[in-house]
Amino acid sequence: MSVRQPTDRYLSPPEAKRFYDRLGSAQGWQGFFENPPITEMIAHAAFDSAYSVFEFGCGTGALAARLLQHHLPADARYIGFDISTTMVSLAQEHLKPWSERARVHQSDGSPSIP
Repeated sequence: MSVRQPTDRYLSPPEAKRFYDRLGSAQGWQGFFENPPITEMIAHAAFDSAYSVFEFGCGTGALAARLLQHHLPADARYIGFDISTTMVSLAQEHLKPWSERARVHQSDGSPSIP
């Protein structure tokens, strides 16, 4: 019998859904932690020539909005998935200015995407 160590702890899909459904609207404060690595990722990726972007775990849609507003070509498409109903709602609201080319869908947390 294998014993899981505290460092092996992760959120199961149902736990992640409960957590982000409950606390998802407070995610805006994480910009302090998230912006530096996101800026670094954008600097080293070829988003300016991307045809489409797929994001699994799109959260509030902040990355998608940043990409759509400043980095993606005008005809590029974005598709995001999140397990949290709260996050999907926040992302959909955040991405309204790009609703013709940005879609956000609810996920059940499985790696299978329709």
